[in-house]
Amino acid sequence: MGKKDTFVNRVMFEADEAWESDVGSLWRVLLHRSVTDFYTFTTFQRSNVTLLPGEGQQLTEAIASDGKKIAPPLSVKLQKNQIDLTLRDKSKFSSEARLEATLLMSREEFIQILIEEGLLSSTSEPFIINQITLPGTNYNIDIALFLGDDVTVVELKKDAVDRDTVNQLLRYGRYWQLSGKNVHLAAIGSHVVGTHDKVVALSYNINHQKSILEIQGLRRGYSILIYTNAS
Repeated sequence: MGKKDTFVNRVMFEADEAWESDVGSLWRVLLHRSVTDFYTFTTFQRSNVTLLPGEGQQLTEAIASDGKKIAPPLSVKLQKNQIDLTLRDKSKFSSEARLEATLLMSREEFIQILIEEGLLSSTSEPFIINQITLPGTNYNIDIALFLGDDVTVVELKKDAVDRDTVNQLLRYGRYWQLSGKNVHLAAIGSHVVGTHDKVVALSYNINHQKSILEIQGLRRGYSILIYTNAS
């Protein structure tokens, strides 16, 4: 008791009916994926699996069919903690996870930046996955956005976007090109010291006074709200 809870953000689900099943139900859904969608299967090593559009319903039906019905657990009261994505961070984030969370929590603004910078089409809403592990590698793609045959890959750095970052993105791009996708590559870091004609490099800065993330693109500047104790 009294120990600080490391996992300050939790999600609670409520349902009138519940079933339990083994991992076979999940495999039954994932093994029907097309070859080009098979990449997220490797995230098993992180004890989580990203579901593609439509797979949530398929998994629900598979668990109900394969498993057994159980009584939902009694509800519990969880303490709600205020999100603070900067803590003591000054002009830049102390971890890339904070930068990633800021962008994903402001999804619409983030997508609009990518559209403005020519990295994403504005025709419809993209599907977003973060932290994808590519098959046969230890590479984790920070954020990928899918729209038809297009994929936009975004690499995040709390420090500089350098030559290593560029080479990392080019490797990611080759994977998606081999899967038959039209690839767009972007990197976001505190400043830019490495560039490539196939990579759009953007820089960021934390504006504490306004609680916003300032992003400088190739075309113009942008701002995104950062969730802090003052938000």
